[in-house]
Amino acid sequence: MSLPMTCVKDAFFYGHVVGPRGLVSPVPHLEGAISLADLPHGAFSRMVRGKIDPLWGAQDLDPEGLQDLTDLFAERGWAWEAETLWNFQPGARVNRLARAAYESKSEGGKTKPRMQSVMDALYSHFAGDDPIDEEDRAAERAGEDAPTAELTAAVESIAAAIAQPAPAAPTPEVSPPPNAVPLRPAYFAAPASPEPATPNGTNTNGLAKEIAPQPATPKDSRMQFTADKAPLLAALRKAAGLVPKKTTMPILSHILLDVGNDLTISGTDLAVDVQVRMSVSMGATPGKVAAPGADLVSAISTLPDGAQVTLERTEDGRLRILSGRTRFHLPIRQPDEMPAFAEADGHEIRAQAQEWRKAIDRVAFAIATDEVVKAQLCGLFLHARREGLRAVGMNGNLLSRSDLAVTAPARAYVAAYEETDGPPGILIPRESVGILRRLLGDAGDTQEVVATVNTKRAVFDLGPVRFGTTLSAAQFPPYEAMIDHNHQGAERKLAVPRADFLAVVNRVQTLATDKYRAVTLTVTAEGIRVAVSGDSGADAVDILEVPTRYEDGTLQIGFNAGMLVAGLQSMGDPALLCDLSGPNGPTFWRAIQEEDIAAAEHLVIVLPCRVSAPVEGV
Repeated sequence: MSLPMTCVKDAFFYGHVVGPRGLVSPVPHLEGAISLADLPHGAFSRMVRGKIDPLWGAQDLDPEGLQDLTDLFAERGWAWEAETLWNFQPGARVNRLARAAYESKSEGGKTKPRMQSVMDALYSHFAGDDPIDEEDRAAERAGEDAPTAELTAAVESIAAAIAQPAPAAPTPEVSPPPNAVPLRPAYFAAPASPEPATPNGTNTNGLAKEIAPQPATPKDSRMQFTADKAPLLAALRKAAGLVPKKTTMPILSHILLDVGNDLTISGTDLAVDVQVRMSVSMGATPGKVAAPGADLVSAISTLPDGAQVTLERTEDGRLRILSGRTRFHLPIRQPDEMPAFAEADGHEIRAQAQEWRKAIDRVAFAIATDEVVKAQLCGLFLHARREGLRAVGMNGNLLSRSDLAVTAPARAYVAAYEETDGPPGILIPRESVGILRRLLGDAGDTQEVVATVNTKRAVFDLGPVRFGTTLSAAQFPPYEAMIDHNHQGAERKLAVPRADFLAVVNRVQTLATDKYRAVTLTVTAEGIRVAVSGDSGADAVDILEVPTRYEDGTLQIGFNAGMLVAGLQSMGDPALLCDLSGPNGPTFWRAIQEEDIAAAEHLVIVLPCRVSAPVEGV
């Protein structure tokens, strides 16, 4: 008897039959599995169905092992199994008759009969007599066959009975003689569990035809590869991160594993897609599998660190995950059900990964989140300027603009968008910006990232990772004209040390409890007084005593603390310069060395808010 080491479900059975002195000789998983349909139809096969995973199955024990296995069953308390197993002989006439009748009916019709029908007809044919009498038993032990004529007549009778429609009322039980082998419980009782769902050459029933999983790829394309856990899990998480939790298209919850010279892992939610390439061990078998992304990540994440993981498509249409003694099986779908991943097509923008990260970090906080009211602002705008590219994010109260340093001129990109109605460029959706930023976090600072864009789609090539996103069709507003208009009259200057000023604002705003978490700034030439008044009567005041370059007396102005802090945190310069136009006008923040806001590499605009009367005293 041969069984894979992981197929036995019962711990006692496993401990006694697997091992150097056991009755079962373990076989490697790559040698495949034996279906239950290939077992002789009798007591042993039904016993196996209850003690062994039906997806693996088993072969019959050799005669020398029957007594040992019977003793184990008796020790366990499986008295009926022990008695039936000892009386059961694979070559008995009852098994040969059942198999012959089954095959005869199978060849003559399009639909094979249920084995239960065959066994019921077989029992009716013998009309309660013991199909295995002592003479037959002696002949079987001697290796002799039953008479051919008798066997032929029995087969014809049983096959004819199978062809008849099932009776309206159940056939009454016919008790076997007292000395009969207890065949009825083993052969003819309704099965405790359904027939295996996987159809094959010897077992195809109605249930199997309805629910059996079909092979995801042809049998000659058994995808298989081995990789280390850490890089495999990292790659899977990048692709599975796009898998939607709820979707009307089940295939979108899957990721595509494509094994060729390398492994390519792909995931999509139709709006965005990620493809991750990684090397696998030599000897991998090419093929494709669409597997559930969340389940695959969960299974592999539970494996010990440093483990090697083997993934392979099984013949029964599932994905097997193997690592040491651990086995997982996941359902799979046809790989051609996955949406096609479009190739990059358009104009190229080349910049180092650190420049993309810097541009996103500088503007992402200002991107609007209300997609219904401000759809034209819910994204990062990549402005195509002859002077160079700019990333822009804005909402109703904030605007952040940062230059993007490229490694090669993007002349074709700039020329392609010069004739647009609004500012030339593309609008990358807010969700896509977040995904791109996470992927850029794993790239080296000097790695060149190539963005290929057209009017509808942008594809970012990050070396082993390729990220594609659908672009927003909304028209970004003419932000440059808005800056120029609002900056008129902003003649007063304010200079502050960034870190110290942020520390003061953060301390004071902890007691802000109103809707806008407003703080009041009182600006003078000698310093800045920051105050907040809470709804419960609590208040806070702090003073930053530094030369501010403010030369117009005293100015009181209020800000939403969260917006002001977010804007200043996005700026990395130690000292900042701000242009002020009054208590109700926008404020223009940039590095202190950049006097001209039009040429500033990074510009943040924060609108003030109305606040209640400031707290008196120090």
